Amino acid sequence: MSAATDPSADAERARRRARAARSMRLDAVSVEVVRALQEAGIDVVLLKGVSLARWLYPEGGRFWTDVDLWADPDRRTESDVVLRELGFVPTPPLPDDYETTYRRGDVVIDLHHSLPRVPIPAAQAWRAIAPHRTTMPLLDLDLPVLDEVGLTYHAAHHAAQHGRTGGSPRPHDAAPNENAGHVQEDLRRALAIATPAQWQGAAALATRLGTAPLLAAVLDLTPEGRALATGLALPAPDAASRLSATAADRDDHRAHALAWALQAGRRRERAGRLVRLLLPTPAWMREVHLGRDVGTPALLVAYLRRLGGIAARTPTVLRRWWRARG
Repeated sequence: MSAATDPSADAERARRRARAARSMRLDAVSVEVVRALQEAGIDVVLLKGVSLARWLYPEGGRFWTDVDLWADPDRRTESDVVLRELGFVPTPPLPDDYETTYRRGDVVIDLHHSLPRVPIPAAQAWRAIAPHRTTMPLLDLDLPVLDEVGLTYHAAHHAAQHGRTGGSPRPHDAAPNENAGHVQEDLRRALAIATPAQWQGAAALATRLGTAPLLAAVLDLTPEGRALATGLALPAPDAASRLSATAADRDDHRAHALAWALQAGRRRERAGRLVRLLLPTPAWMREVHLGRDVGTPALLVAYLRRLGGIAARTPTVLRRWWRARG
């Protein structure tokens, strides 16, 4: 059977056209939201999406299923008002509270206040990323995006966040498996394309953000990255960074989520992280696991199941933590 009449090839072409059309629609949403935030006097930057695709995939083929923006964390209240006025509805924040997810129909916007696994205050992280913003023409707007140093850093950080296989899908993802594997491909391409000076800049940015061990951990996964990390004089990865960078499945992600909680330097902060991990807000539990209209008895059952599941996996988590520390 020729490729022209192969049903599977036809289906794949149709899927790619649909994904390309969705990405273009999300680009229009990005312009709409960024323009509204800018008109309200709020600084914002697109984290990846079309900017990452144009740099790492000049031949095309990299699609996206949501919009990731990072807005000035000191303007969170005003940003929320702007998105609500555009018809977006927020979902309850994640337990580690680095972003708020908004929905409008099937469109999802992740509005970042910081990045996951960044230990410094959000306002300090925003100041660290500020020198690495530039603009890119998109439709009728000069869209604020990360420069190539920022994109280099973010490709590595995103790979560390999601682990070897792209991470577990989140409940709000419109198409959670579409980009499985692309996160690691982004990093592979960044290793091939980014210049030594851009990697030096990415390492310096990681140091300012407090994530140099995380950058070292994800680079350590490949021979090319390991040699680069040595040249960049990055610190040795800590246990939480190793767990995050090597996560391969949902259980691994639970392991490094607990590692993230235990990694906090102060006892009070550690306790706060553990509470947020073990007992997320009722609104979050309803949104993610139950449905918004579920009553108190079902909510209590969901909490018990969550705690029971975490308890059952604790031995595995501790073994992985111990191996990572070694």
